Amino acid sequence: MGIAEDIKHALKLAKKTDNTELQQKLKYIQAEVADLLKQLKNKEKAMARLRAALSSQENFIFKDSAYYLTDEKRRIKNGPFCRQCLENEQIKSLLVQVDSPIQCRIKCPTCNLTFDSYQLWDYLNERK
Repeated sequence: MGIAEDIKHALKLAKKTDNTELQQKLKYIQAEVADLLKQLKNKEKAMARLRAALSSQENFIFKDSAYYLTDEKRRIKNGPFCRQCLENEQIKSLLVQVDSPIQCRIKCPTCNLTFDSYQLWDYLNERK
């Protein structure tokens, strides 16, 4: 039996004794346990995301203010990815060019980070 089932069983036993204070305490414990189990599940999901990010992190290089995905010979095969999204949220968000009077404006469509980079502008134009 798991802890949630144990609490339900204890609650049934407490109802037989007509001890309202005990019933209230068990209901409180039941709610707390449910909340803790939900938090544990969320943390396990977050850990899985971080593990996945760590396992793929070795395939990235940082160059010209962005990350690039590389093959086993360290040749660039995809990118540029937003530094902020990858480092903070483990999201692979491709950077895009922005139409603006400044001909080197780059933007992340996910976090809206905007900056100027001639190197990235040239790289993105070469790939078109």
